[in-house]
This record gives sequence, structure tokens and C-alpha cells, in this order.
Amino acid sequence: MGHHRKRSAGHASRIGSRLFVDPVDWYKRPAAAPLLPRLAQAVWDEKRISIDYEGWAASGKRALEPAELRERLRQVAEQIAALNAPAG
Repeated sequence: MGHHRKRSAGHASRIGSRLFVDPVDWYKRPAAAPLLPRLAQAVWDEKRISIDYEGWAASGKRALEPAELRERLRQVAEQIAALNAPAG
């Protein structure tokens, strides 16, 4: 049984080195972000924004101060960069 497990791990490693699964649907257009210019302007102008949100446990309205909005936009930018980074 141990030999089979070792062989399977090596086999999986060889396949993994030759196979890349792209999580982005290449045949679809990227999602539109029509509010992004307005969000960027709010950050630039240091204005608070009001948002409606939906989460797993709750939904509602919330105000975001400029510093919090900047931080959330930075987090989204990092996530996008990570998704677009080469595998390796």
C-alpha cells in the first residue's frame, strides 16, 4: 500500500508539472466595473460612500470612510494581481 501511495504522489507531481488549470474563463468577457471610476473619485476627493451589501449572514447598508475604501480597493487589487500572477 505504501509503495502505491508513493507512486501515486510521484505520478500526481509529474502531471501537475505539465497541467495548468486557468481559473479565468478565457471565452468570456471580464466583468464590467461601472462604479469603479466613481469609487476612485471618492477616494481622490476623500469622500465617504454609502453601499448596499449582501453577505452570507446578513445584508444591509453601510458607510465607508475614505481610508476604509482605500484599504478595500487595495485588497481587491492584490487579489486580482494574485489571480493574474504566473503559476509557480
